[in-house]
Amino acid sequence: MRTWVLAAVAAGVVVGCNPAPPRPAAGPVEVTDATFATLDAAIKAQKGKVVLVDFWATWCGPCRDSFPDFVELHRRYADRGLVCVSVSLDKARDDMAVIGFLRDQGAAFPNYHWKKYNDERADFVKHFHFRGGIPHKVAFDRAGDLVWDSASQHVSDRGLDELVRRLLDAG
Repeated sequence: MRTWVLAAVAAGVVVGCNPAPPRPAAGPVEVTDATFATLDAAIKAQKGKVVLVDFWATWCGPCRDSFPDFVELHRRYADRGLVCVSVSLDKARDDMAVIGFLRDQGAAFPNYHWKKYNDERADFVKHFHFRGGIPHKVAFDRAGDLVWDSASQHVSDRGLDELVRRLLDAG
């Protein structure tokens, strides 16, 4: 019995335990109110880098499930020129939930809270191919051109990693 337990522990097999919590952000997490103009300017300011944007909400289970992978992409590729940007679609009154979630996730990159969902919807639809479903991700190449969106082409987490690497290697 002891041999089996030691072998399981050595192999990293642990039954009935939760995975380790995400690492906290290196610094304080900040959230900026999003308008189309502020988000567009933030992306344009990153010209020369690959920008990956994630539209999400704290109440969205699939968003919460995929966010750790988004944070990991940032950790893995930020030094190669990837800029991750998150855009929460939570209601304005949910500021503290948004900030708490981002802190728990270690989201040490630009974070926005789009509180006036319907005010500029047409601009967001056109520029980010945002059709209202979340999570929704888009990628901009180093020239600042939108080259991928998850509404048009779904990719797995591994596929997104490959897309990011391809965009980083292209520039």
